Amino acid sequence: MKKFHIIPVCAALTLILTCSLTPVAPCGETFLQSLQGWRIFIDPGTGNELSKIPFVEKTKDKNDVTEADINMRVALFLADFFKKAGAEILLSREPAQPLPKLDERLKKADEFKANLIISIHHDRVKDPRVNYVNAYYHPSGKEPNTSIARNIVASLGKDLNLPVHGPDTFPYPLLTMTTMPAVMVNCGFLSNPDLAKNLNSLEYNRSEAIAILKGMLAFQEELSKTQTAKPPLVIPETKVRPMSPLPPMNIPPPPAPQPSPVAQVTVPIPAPPTPLPAAQPTESFNPPLQNPADAPIDQTWLFGESHAQLPPRKGIAFKAKEGAIIKSAADGTVVEASDTSPPAAPQYPNCVIIRHTGLGAPYIMLYTFYGRLATISVKKGDNVKRGDPIGTCGSNFSITGANRDKDFEFQVRWGNINESCIVNPELFLKPLTTNTGIIIGRIVNDAGEPLTATRINGIKKQGEISNYGYSITYAPGFNASELYNENFVIGDVTAGQYTLTTQYGSRNVIVEPGKITRLEWK
Repeated sequence: MKKFHIIPVCAALTLILTCSLTPVAPCGETFLQSLQGWRIFIDPGTGNELSKIPFVEKTKDKNDVTEADINMRVALFLADFFKKAGAEILLSREPAQPLPKLDERLKKADEFKANLIISIHHDRVKDPRVNYVNAYYHPSGKEPNTSIARNIVASLGKDLNLPVHGPDTFPYPLLTMTTMPAVMVNCGFLSNPDLAKNLNSLEYNRSEAIAILKGMLAFQEELSKTQTAKPPLVIPETKVRPMSPLPPMNIPPPPAPQPSPVAQVTVPIPAPPTPLPAAQPTESFNPPLQNPADAPIDQTWLFGESHAQLPPRKGIAFKAKEGAIIKSAADGTVVEASDTSPPAAPQYPNCVIIRHTGLGAPYIMLYTFYGRLATISVKKGDNVKRGDPIGTCGSNFSITGANRDKDFEFQVRWGNINESCIVNPELFLKPLTTNTGIIIGRIVNDAGEPLTATRINGIKKQGEISNYGYSITYAPGFNASELYNENFVIGDVTAGQYTLTTQYGSRNVIVEPGKITRLEWK
């Protein structure tokens, strides 16, 4: 669905603001009527729409608050308030109904001839201390998306007394699959226990809706470029009577996630020491990112590997010489290029960070980090192409790890720049040669829990690193990506048959060129 009605939005954007005040109560209460001309499609999310990134908890909080219920409450308040302000309103779903598929919602908005979509959310993150408000729009700098998001998030922060982040651009499908103005609003984090308690209150939900309304009114006034001397906005209590009490929501759980690009291979595993059957490769493996150092990955320091007293590595290193040219892994925009450690990666002095979009599903947005460079040849804001030089390698590679605090390290973050979005770069790197494949696996105990720091012997990787034929599962605290649900990855494996051995027995695998061998090892 690419075409949408844009004439109504033009009319709304050229509307001269005239704030007509309509009395609604004998006591003199007034309600602003300044959103005439707007046809607003309100989209109450059902949960986790903003959390399409790795490592997000998807369980209910201790108060058993569901995001679907809260989003609907705010949406119902907001719909009533927008109507009283003169706008025409349509909800993407009704209470106790599941959220329709995205294309169905956008079709519904198109048929309504909407000139604005506002999607309501309460996000979750792994850290319960995190709580702020933000809003998303797309693409960067597009109006009126930018201004609407900015005004709404400022109003939310002020009225709810929460920190404000953004607004930010992010290519959520809801924002990229429509040409009409659209913003996705995060009113706070449901994973924060203090906010979760507040969200149980209808009065708080009502306050959230009022804040969004005020943000929209502020945008409308900004649009008119006029200064109006109007009385304070008063929203009569009687207008929310239908909301108390709310009918039971009983909203079904969100639809099951789409299948991952790599189908799960279920392999019957006899008890050791009987040799285990092979897990065959599944689908073609064509990652979007090239090896930024054109050198084998340093197998002695794997992603998520702990060793002695050193902390686990959150990226990967390469068998590269001092002064080797480091290249951009894909087309993108440089968002950081500094000889001091950036806030997003305090462990990386001389760091370049590149944002990549347009790589296709399921990647959506990736950030690549190039840490501990000797020199930097790009600057913030540069647009780079895949293979463009961005700097040089710091120290000579040491197979003993002697230069660990100086050697170049490469990191990938999937979906967002936050550290919680770090993923194993070997999931995304294109193999060095056409004769290599990749092993992506998961080793779990009898209860299905991933086993940490489990050594896996028997793999010979491509290149000169052959005297360390082993891998290891992630250290505690290093979670699987949502894309593969793995706890170890072995890239650039020369095609052939291997016997993988752990303390729990052995497993035979076949690696084919350019393909994934997928293992589930219990």
